[in-house]
Amino acid sequence: MKLRTLEATFRKRIDDTHFQSVDAIAEADGIQFLCPKCFTENGGRVGTHIVICWRPRVPQTTTPTPGRW
Repeated sequence: MKLRTLEATFRKRIDDTHFQSVDAIAEADGIQFLCPKCFTENGGRVGTHIVICWRPRVPQTTTPTPGRW
């Protein structure tokens, strides 16, 4: 399954609980996308949770944890 299908977006960390969308991977601290397992089981985005994977440089205090890429 492609990340495009899972509505992936790049995220830049502002602080431990806040982040914003950015256009380029060079600016990004993480990537957000719909859970592929739930997306398949639910037949789409309704009822599907979001996953965020952070770069290793992002502090472990950043929510959500512990995903890293």
